[in-house]
Amino acid sequence: MATTKIAHHREMAEIYEGEAVCMQKSRLLLDEILLPRGLLPLDNIVEMGYNRTSGFVWLKQKHKKEHRFHTIGRTVSYDTEVTAFVEEYRMRRVTGVKTKELFLWVTISEIFVDDPASSKISFANSTGIARSFPLSAFCIQDEQQQHNNTTTVHKRLHRHRPNTVVDIRNDLPNKTKVHLAARKDSNARQAQRDDFRSTTAIQNQIKEKQQKQYEQKEEICSEVTENKRPEPYFDAGKESQYT
Repeated sequence: MATTKIAHHREMAEIYEGEAVCMQKSRLLLDEILLPRGLLPLDNIVEMGYNRTSGFVWLKQKHKKEHRFHTIGRTVSYDTEVTAFVEEYRMRRVTGVKTKELFLWVTISEIFVDDPASSKISFANSTGIARSFPLSAFCIQDEQQQHNNTTTVHKRLHRHRPNTVVDIRNDLPNKTKVHLAARKDSNARQAQRDDFRSTTAIQNQIKEKQQKQYEQKEEICSEVTENKRPEPYFDAGKESQYT
């Protein structure tokens, strides 16, 4: 199947032969799509092709290769023909790459970096299940050493960074110090006035609320008193005498 794909995309492709040239071009390709150079550690590459129009890439090596990524403790198998459709941060429809999970070989169908800031690279199988690992695990040895050295230097610089915080108030002239002290006192007095005003306003609101409650109670009491006032007495017998 891989051979059929290669034949289909071969016409418009850039084709290279020879181990040294193919190794160089494969690393340049990984740089171009922003993936780590150590992602395809193939040996004895006899041919590499890249069709820029379709994004199809293939690499042929003389023999299968199993490579152990010691940093993450994973073994990956590369077939004699490895193909993929590439774009930035992604290799799709990958063939010829398998990873060993426990005692089973799982075919990798996609390799991608979702968030470059996270420094994680993910490998997905045909069912969509993906696992993520640090990008640094797939750098070549020289790049990994350089990355470690850079990290160590940054840590040392951060650890030995002097304390540069200086109180500049000690270097100010006396007039400026007096002015700053007066401003500080003025701000404190203003804060006190604001607190007093806010307290007074709250007290006034409480008084108004209490007054309203008192007036409502008075209205209720007056209504109750009017409702309980006795009705005038009416005697039917006396009324008949007058009539």
